[in-house]
Amino acid sequence: MKKEAFNTAENSIKSKVEQLLKKHTSNGSLDNSEMQILDQIQDLEELQSDLKHLDKNLTDNTERKIAEQVLVDSEIKLCNLLNNLNIGVVVHAPDTSITFSNSRASALLGLSKKQMAGKQAIDPAWKFLNEANNPIPLNDYPVNRIIASETPIKNMVVGVIRDQTKPLIWLLVNGFPVLDTNNEIVEIVINFVDITERKESEIALYESEEKFKTLVTGSEEIIFMTDKNGIFTLSEGKGLSKLGLKSGEIVGKSVFDLYKDYPEMLDVMRKTLNGIAAELDVKIAKMYFRNWYTPHLNTRGKVVGLMGMSVNITELKLAEEEIKKHREQLEELVKERTMELENKNKELDNALKVFVGRELTIKKLQEKVRLLGGE
Repeated sequence: MKKEAFNTAENSIKSKVEQLLKKHTSNGSLDNSEMQILDQIQDLEELQSDLKHLDKNLTDNTERKIAEQVLVDSEIKLCNLLNNLNIGVVVHAPDTSITFSNSRASALLGLSKKQMAGKQAIDPAWKFLNEANNPIPLNDYPVNRIIASETPIKNMVVGVIRDQTKPLIWLLVNGFPVLDTNNEIVEIVINFVDITERKESEIALYESEEKFKTLVTGSEEIIFMTDKNGIFTLSEGKGLSKLGLKSGEIVGKSVFDLYKDYPEMLDVMRKTLNGIAAELDVKIAKMYFRNWYTPHLNTRGKVVGLMGMSVNITELKLAEEEIKKHREQLEELVKERTMELENKNKELDNALKVFVGRELTIKKLQEKVRLLGGE
């Protein structure tokens, strides 16, 4: 409102000046009252100039105060945000001393904000490990790497050894340098998240895989896996040598190419890739193998491939064939013996018949002799 009134008065003064100047131009003179008005107008113009200058200063001061308050509010919001993040944030000066750290950084590094303030990278409180569990040299600390290269670091895995009462934790570290207009580093911002659970899972998985690999590599059987397209992802076991293969030699190859001459085996594999477990005996070259196939399911129960084990049963098969052969021989021998016995029985029957016939003849002769003797 004040500004509008000020503008209205200014316009009114300008109009009055124009009128007086027109009169002075046409008549060539002004009366005393008009001259007095001109003098007053000049005084008003000077006052107007002073008021404008004052108004500008007041406006600048007000805007500055508003800007300062906005900046303070923003800094408060930023601090609150940083202290409530689940990400550790540490800001270093060019000499690596810490100028800021949030609450999460203190919790993860095992030091209070007061303990962290001013600490440099060389401080013995820091004990970092690389992924191989070896100490990280000072030059390879995240902040020193950024200072040396003047470039960001991304996804650096760091183990942090804290005091004796706290377990080792693993962090995923990122950071970048902040440069001034002369491309000089003014600060280094480091942020990190806790990946201990993930790292421990990876370690457990690695150890489990190593145990599994040791087991299958030393096994006399052949252990194999394929993806959903029938591409081998695992091929281990001493039994591979019997086929002239080495460990992992067929990884990356398709079962449908390798076993195209064994349609029965491919049919069983297709069924397994469709979710049906199966078992099959197959002869490859001069050897026999008993294969078990099981669908490989992911955590959602979807088939992502197959797992299998192949056992060399050549000796068993040969033994079974030998037993079968002996059984057939025995059966043939029994059959022959049976026929011989049947023939002997027939001969015996015939002999008995002859003997009985003779015995009857003898009896008849004896009867005739007896009758003749009675006469």
